[in-house]
Amino acid sequence: MAAISFEERELEASVPDPAAGGAWTRVRLRWRRDPLTGASARILTGEKLQPQTRTDLTQLTAKPAFCPFDAEYLEQATVPFPPELTPEGRIRVGHAVVVPNIMAYATHSAVGIYDPGRHFLDLDELTPSLVGDALAAMVRHAQAVRRADSSAVWSSVNANYLPPSGASLVHPHLQSAHDACGLTTQRLLVERSRGWKDRHGAYWAALVDQEAGGPRWVGHTGRVAWLTPFAPTGFHEVWGVVDGAADVTELTEDDTRALGQGLSQVLAAYKDANLISFNYGVIGGGPHAHEDGHQVLIKVVSRSNPDPVYRSDATYFERLWGEAMIDLSPEEVAESVRARFSRLVRADAAVPQPAGLLLGHAEEGLAVELVARDHGQPAGSLGPDGDAGDAFRRAQRRVEDRPRARLRGGLPVDLEEQQPVEQHVHLAAGDGGLAQQRSLRQGVLAEAARDEDGVRQGLLDPRPDLGDRNLVGRAAPRAGLLIGLAQPVLVPDQGAFAGQPPAGVVQVVPRERAGAGEFGLG
Repeated sequence: MAAISFEERELEASVPDPAAGGAWTRVRLRWRRDPLTGASARILTGEKLQPQTRTDLTQLTAKPAFCPFDAEYLEQATVPFPPELTPEGRIRVGHAVVVPNIMAYATHSAVGIYDPGRHFLDLDELTPSLVGDALAAMVRHAQAVRRADSSAVWSSVNANYLPPSGASLVHPHLQSAHDACGLTTQRLLVERSRGWKDRHGAYWAALVDQEAGGPRWVGHTGRVAWLTPFAPTGFHEVWGVVDGAADVTELTEDDTRALGQGLSQVLAAYKDANLISFNYGVIGGGPHAHEDGHQVLIKVVSRSNPDPVYRSDATYFERLWGEAMIDLSPEEVAESVRARFSRLVRADAAVPQPAGLLLGHAEEGLAVELVARDHGQPAGSLGPDGDAGDAFRRAQRRVEDRPRARLRGGLPVDLEEQQPVEQHVHLAAGDGGLAQQRSLRQGVLAEAARDEDGVRQGLLDPRPDLGDRNLVGRAAPRAGLLIGLAQPVLVPDQGAFAGQPPAGVVQVVPRERAGAGEFGLG
């Protein structure tokens, strides 16, 4: 397999500097050419366009009198698919719903709504499960289209988010296109992949191998490799390459879950950078995807923030001539996004195979973050001298009714409204009843199962004794936090539990692996 050559040229310009009284100053910029497509990009130096603060979205995202994607109007405002396409009518996975698109963008097109119950979701609220479920539902639609129309061999799943990206509705959604023609860049990538394979071997496998661990490398989720492109086409661009899948219809549930996990980290990194709007697209390789050496590709770019008067990120360079003007290098973007990915722990390393509570030795451990419903309020001490119920009353927030969120008639909850809190607990894997970080907080962590329906009965002792946390019942694999009052409720897909009101809902979010000596056993 031939090595990929990355072409870059250093350009130098002389420009007058008003701050220096108009004196001419030498300025360097870099010109890069994409090794596959030949498209070029210019990486500028000097002032950065990244916003210093986030735009106030209160007015833009306020719930209107009518939105067709809101739960109370969805059934009346949308039409089900015909039974010959899918007997489901509307395709549902978790909170996500996929319905026919009323705009004819392709022979077959659909709209997916991440969560009809939430009119607006900020970037860090597009959680792995919401994104993964929405993508899974869109893949099911793509597979149904392919069964019904064998000529619709070109498939893509795409998303606008807020008006600067082209979204006509604020309610977060995604769209698909399936027909016999495909999209311009989709066809170009496949054609160039075919030519590269004929001369050198599989391009995408070579790209991932060559970039792994380098300055543009971001990380892995499942079999999705994440990196930034050498010559971007947009700001803060990130790619995901799905190993072993050549077409959208070949994506498995594990793939959509991995894509959701990775994409949610990219979007969270965007929010860290005060970015707000974005586009992404997932493309398949057409009728000869495998022969052409294509692998499913997701591309994500940020867009201008929706300020009252904002500068478009598409100038004549991009719109007319296809030449991207970039202020942050791909290497800088990768560094910021990689920091988010470093907090992830791969499931096979993070979740022990035997059933049991999370406990054990530091060298086996992972760090997790307590996440509560309240906006930034600490979850409170969970030590032996603290009152767990009282601590989580302070993290209390409205608990919403959601489908499939009941366990043994318990309180229905919705975990998608969580915000991170400041406290952290370090836990490890093993068999025991209590994990304690000596210097900070204690917590009782159980493992909750996640099957196709998101709920498995009978996992926990329904009345844990908060006075003796060693008596919490065992559970099956998958990480989840048990805390609060009696009668815990399993929350589908999230592996978290809540007590009866007034108690807070807490989730466990994997972070970087913990260091040695941080754990004690209670």
